[in-house]
Amino acid sequence: MTTISFSLSVPAVGRAQGVEIGTDAIVQTSFGGDPSVTTVAIPAAYIRVGFYPSSLISFEPRVGLISAIGGGSTSTIYAASLSMLLHLSQGRTGVGPYLRPFAGITGTAGDVSATQANAGVGLGVNLPITSSLATRLEANYAHAFSSSDFDSANAIGASIGLSYFIR
Repeated sequence: MTTISFSLSVPAVGRAQGVEIGTDAIVQTSFGGDPSVTTVAIPAAYIRVGFYPSSLISFEPRVGLISAIGGGSTSTIYAASLSMLLHLSQGRTGVGPYLRPFAGITGTAGDVSATQANAGVGLGVNLPITSSLATRLEANYAHAFSSSDFDSANAIGASIGLSYFIR
């Protein structure tokens, strides 16, 4: 009896590559809307989790939350977005330059409630510290779309963060 065997070889760029957990400090300035706002969030504005279906693409949901209570008032600012990172290097997964298109919402809840959709792009680099830890540097642009509560506006920003890779 003759046995014929076939095997399927999947290239490394097609394999799942793990998870990246990180957080970022930001500086961002809006322009083109009223009022212009500068935001500084240190040590962290967001927490993010990146999922790597391949070494060249990752999907990254982000969430951020700030709450202030005082003088009988409560105000909460929240942000959520989904990014698709295009990794521009075929070296170690998650390390090197990347392009990050994203879309999300920002809103307030409390005495005044409102939301605003936004979209933009970031250009950055992950620099390795150890085999499972990296520093992430990024410059980005975002456009916030007009809504019944907000005028449209643009923002430029920069972030520095830490990423931990689970393989």
